Amino acid sequence: MSDNIVRILLVEDNKLDADLIQGMLKEAKKASFVVEVRDTLVKGLERLAKGNIDIVLLELTLPDSIGLDTFGRIHAHAPLVPIIVITSSVDENQAVTAFQKGAQEYLVKEELNVELVSRSIRYAIERNKVRVELHSVQERLEKINSCFLGFGEDPYENIRCLTSLFGELLGATCALYNCLDRDGMLCSMSQWQVPADYKSKNKPEGHICYDVIREGGGEAFIVRDLQNTKYAETDPNVKHYKLETYIGYPIKWKDEVIGSLCAVYQKDFVPSEDDMRLVNVIAAGVEIEERRARAEEKVREGERFLSSVFSSIQDGVSILDKDYNIVRVNLAMEKWYAHNMPLVGKKCYEAYHCRSAQCEICPSRDTLKTGKAAYEVVPKMGPEEKKVGYMDLYSFPLIDAATGKMTGAIEYVRDITERKRAEDD
Repeated sequence: MSDNIVRILLVEDNKLDADLIQGMLKEAKKASFVVEVRDTLVKGLERLAKGNIDIVLLELTLPDSIGLDTFGRIHAHAPLVPIIVITSSVDENQAVTAFQKGAQEYLVKEELNVELVSRSIRYAIERNKVRVELHSVQERLEKINSCFLGFGEDPYENIRCLTSLFGELLGATCALYNCLDRDGMLCSMSQWQVPADYKSKNKPEGHICYDVIREGGGEAFIVRDLQNTKYAETDPNVKHYKLETYIGYPIKWKDEVIGSLCAVYQKDFVPSEDDMRLVNVIAAGVEIEERRARAEEKVREGERFLSSVFSSIQDGVSILDKDYNIVRVNLAMEKWYAHNMPLVGKKCYEAYHCRSAQCEICPSRDTLKTGKAAYEVVPKMGPEEKKVGYMDLYSFPLIDAATGKMTGAIEYVRDITERKRAEDD
């Protein structure tokens, strides 16, 4: 419907009735009606397939179809086009069923007049607009929900899914999630439908996304008519790809803007309130995944640091759980007991002392029993169950910082073979 012109498809096989309805519509004053008539269901379906129809006026009894099946086939063929049933039958049950199946109105021919037909058409079109909008919102919410439920362990892969959904649901030409890397370059962390020659890494100055990152608060950044803005000169993508509209949303981490989730268009686009609510939801999802990614990276950095410290200790370090299973060792232990690798997963007495049962002298056993540090000199065993030296074995309780409970033992081992030999000499 455009310029107050309503394009109507009247599916009616009775010429007198069709002429009567057309005559009424010509007399209507509140809208201009353009009517096309088809006298069979098949012809009606063929015309609907060509599009540009605002509403269907439908007689249920046709030469090639009878009853509510007629409505069902038309509605299935064009579910977003409103349908008014116009029939000679005064059948309340049929009317109720037609409404339940999606008809906007049910009119009896004997009761028709200019005002009733005109008003019913206008109201049906407006009601259908609301129905279509609600349907669109429902579809969008279902897609967002499906995206969230499909999240995997990799937060950046989840952000790529959100970026694609962002572009798709906003009907954009393409969509991007841009951030600054450690070198200060503007990088596209995720992309949707970008051109083959698009450069995903650029100097940031002049780019719209850079302004969103520098100046963005908590609101969407919308720029229309891009070709007549400063960005036509400063952002190389604007002219190159003939962009007309930009919608960007600042993504924050710890109250600092770290990126821009953006959709761009090669046409003028004015986002609706529903569009902006959708932008807020998806942007919130990106922020959550960014927080998770950065938290996980901080954990990994801490782990790498501890691993470096652990591996740099020249004496042996072995971590046991409460059942004497080895859960972690440093490089020194792996070097001393290379003949029993891998050590992790084995019992300490099996890996270090070639035994099938606990050792008689075991400071770790004392620690696990008392929760206190212990110390003993123990033999150092080599290949083929031979004693090759001696070791100082210090055992300390491993305490869970969150619960305060002991979860295992830390063994600190120093090779004292040379010292022992000197003492014996």
